[in-house]
Amino acid sequence: MIISDYYMPKVNGIELVKQMRANPLHNDIPIVIVSSDNSKESKEIGREAGASGWMSKPVNPKELRNIMHTLLQKGEKICLTKWPKKVVEIRLK
Repeated sequence: MIISDYYMPKVNGIELVKQMRANPLHNDIPIVIVSSDNSKESKEIGREAGASGWMSKPVNPKELRNIMHTLLQKGEKICLTKWPKKVVEIRLK
């Protein structure tokens, strides 16, 4: 799982999502964007880029834990069929 800020110096969170989704080895990793920009337009851009979720700043730890739990449960089934066993063990610990 990747949790990324929307605003970063070299590559913003949306570009990171696009790059990850374009790579077959990484395109199923859940990616959550964290941002102070919570406009519908920004969230839609994130969704279209392939972000798995969007969280508002400041981050609520309980909400983050719930999102992580949900996304990792969904991703586990994909990983077990697509990824080599050694990588799956590292990702699921």
